Amino acid sequence: MAMNRFMHPRNPYKSPPDFKTLAIEYPEFREKAIQNLSGHVRLDFRNQGSVWALTKSLLHRDFGLKVEIIPDRLVPTLPLRLNYLLWLEDLFNANPFVFKKISGIDIGTGALCIYPLLAWKHLSWRMMGTETDEHSCQCAQLNIEKNNLEEHVSVKLVSSDTYLVGAVEDDQTYDFCMCNPPFHKENTAPKARNPDRHGPRNAPTGTKTEISVTGGEEAFVTGIIEDSAVLREKIRIYTVMLGHKSSVAPMKQKALAAGALQTASSVFCQGRTTRWGLAWTFDPRVEIASVKSPFEKEKKQQKESQPFTYDFLMDDGFSYDSLVQKLTQLLDKLEIKSVKEEDDEGIYVVGIVAPTNTWINSRKRRREEKRRLALLQSLNQNGSEDSSKGNMDGVDAASSATPTSSDTAPHPEHESSEQGETSKRKFEDSSEQTVIKKVKTESVLDESKAYLKALITILELDDAVKLEILYMDGTGGRDSCNQLLVYLKSHVKDVQ
Repeated sequence: MAMNRFMHPRNPYKSPPDFKTLAIEYPEFREKAIQNLSGHVRLDFRNQGSVWALTKSLLHRDFGLKVEIIPDRLVPTLPLRLNYLLWLEDLFNANPFVFKKISGIDIGTGALCIYPLLAWKHLSWRMMGTETDEHSCQCAQLNIEKNNLEEHVSVKLVSSDTYLVGAVEDDQTYDFCMCNPPFHKENTAPKARNPDRHGPRNAPTGTKTEISVTGGEEAFVTGIIEDSAVLREKIRIYTVMLGHKSSVAPMKQKALAAGALQTASSVFCQGRTTRWGLAWTFDPRVEIASVKSPFEKEKKQQKESQPFTYDFLMDDGFSYDSLVQKLTQLLDKLEIKSVKEEDDEGIYVVGIVAPTNTWINSRKRRREEKRRLALLQSLNQNGSEDSSKGNMDGVDAASSATPTSSDTAPHPEHESSEQGETSKRKFEDSSEQTVIKKVKTESVLDESKAYLKALITILELDDAVKLEILYMDGTGGRDSCNQLLVYLKSHVKDVQ
C-alpha cells in the first residue's frame, strides 16, 4: 500500500503533483508523459528519462531552480529529499536557542547537488557539498553557478576515503552533516526484504560508486561515525539516511559507543519507498532524543490497523482501469464523498467520507421508499377529492345557517388570552422548526460526525487487482469498512 499518508506533514508533495498541468507547462516533461483515452496523464517511471524530466520540471516550478542532470548519474526524487531536510528542520526547531543561522555539510552531494540547492532555496541554510567524483563535482558547481548561489552553496572535491575529517577545516564549525550513502554492498544485487514485495518502479540510475560500496551502507556509515568521534562538537548534529531498517539499531549502538550523548531516528515514507534517518550528537546543549518522527506521530494519530482487502482476479474479467471506474460509480451511487489522494501507474488511492450508512439493507430501503412514495401519492389524491367535496358542503352550510353574535363572539377577556396563546404557540413551533433545520444542516456539514472515514486503495498486481479499505475514523467503527467491502464485492459486477 502507498505510504504517502505518512510523508512529512510539511512536504509539498504529500499531495502528488498534477501531471496534466505539468505537461502543459513543460514541453520536456510532456514528451515523456503518457495520456490515456480518458485524458489521464501518467508517467512511466521505469524510463530513466521520465524520472529526469519530472525532477527537472518540479525543481524549476516549485523552487525556481534550473539544473542540468548528467544522463548516467543518480537522478534524485524530490519527496524523499524533502522528507530528510524537513526532519532536520524538526531537530533544529526543538533547539531554537542553539541553532540560529544554520549551515551544513552534504557528504557525497552528487552531480545535481540536490540537497544543498534545496536546503538554501527552501530553508535558507548555507551548505557545502563534498564529492569524490571529479565529473560530478564539476556538474554540481555548474548547477550552483547556474542559479547564482555561489555565496550560499559550495562544493568541494575530496579523496575517495574522505568522509568528514579532511573536508572540515580546523577553523570551521557546522550545525549538521547529512549523507545519502550507497545502500548496497559492492558486486551484490539489491534484494527485497520480502520475496512477495514488488520491485522498485523507478528506473535504476547512478554510477557504481553512487549505489554500492565495499561493505555496504553500514561500512560507509561506520566511517562517518569514526570521524564524528574525532570532530565531536565541530558538527552539532550528525545524520545519515539508511536504506535498510536492519542497519538502524547497529549504527545507533556504534554512535553511542563512540561517545555520542543522544541519538534520534525517523522514517521517511514516500510512494512505495521507505528510508530511515539516524542522528547523533556530542553537544550537551542539543536535545534530539525527545523529537518524535512525523511517521510516529501520524501513525499514532491515525491508529494504523490492517486494512480490509479483496483481490479481483484478472481471469474473471477485472482490470485496474475498470475497477477504478466501477468504484467511482459505486461511491457516487452511495452518496459517499470522495477525494483523490493518489492516481499513479498501478495505484489509486481515494479518501472517503460517508455521512451515513447507505450500503446496509439498501434493497429494503429502496422498497420502503417506493411504498412511502406510493402512499404519499395516494394521500395527495384523496386529499384533493376531500377538499373539493368540503368546499361544496361549506357553500351549502353557509347558505342555510347564519351564526348569531352570541355564537361567534368570544368574551373580551378570553379573546386576548386565546389570541396570545395561539400566537405564542405559532412562534414556538416556528422557532423549533428553525432550530431543527439548523441542527440537521450542521450535522451534514460537520464531517467529524461522519459514519465512516476511510482510505480506499486499488493496487494492480501481476494477476489480480487488490482493493483495500483502511479505517480512519467514524461513528460506524472499524467494522463499517468490512460492511462496505462486502457491498462493493457484491455490486461491482453490476456496474457497466
